Amino acid sequence: MIRSDSITRELLYLFLAAAVAIMPAVTMAAQVVQNDEPPVKLSARYHIESGTNRGFLIVKVDVPAGNHIYSLNQPEPLIPTQLSVKTSDQFNAEKKFKADKKPKVVEKDPLFNARLEKHAGTVQFYVPVTVTTQSDLKQLQPRVQFSGQMCSDQGYCVPINNLE
Repeated sequence: MIRSDSITRELLYLFLAAAVAIMPAVTMAAQVVQNDEPPVKLSARYHIESGTNRGFLIVKVDVPAGNHIYSLNQPEPLIPTQLSVKTSDQFNAEKKFKADKKPKVVEKDPLFNARLEKHAGTVQFYVPVTVTTQSDLKQLQPRVQFSGQMCSDQGYCVPINNLE
């Protein structure tokens, strides 16, 4: 006959062993984002062609060293970068952003067993815009939301939701 206190003790040992096993992963994931700062730095600006009301909204994303974000077209199971422009009566923006450089492609990552398309360092994403004729170009304030995930080169990832 098995006593319930021995089962409880066995379950406790299993739980503690599992907790110790995942502790390095939790610690590493916490190191990806430090001090409650945004995981990536985001800035946006307009470049309007001289004498026209057409140009581009350019979003610069600075990814900390040792980390990367995924491309706009990253296949599942990883989360692609998503950018959206807050609507405004000052301009019209197309929906589809493009990157200023191609992502680094890893055909079959051994950790995720999937194709990776990643950007490290600084990458700029841009989308065509048309400014309304009554807008003062110096007063335009771009508002962009960034969603996706940032991962360390060791494979620990943190989600990024609606960063402005």
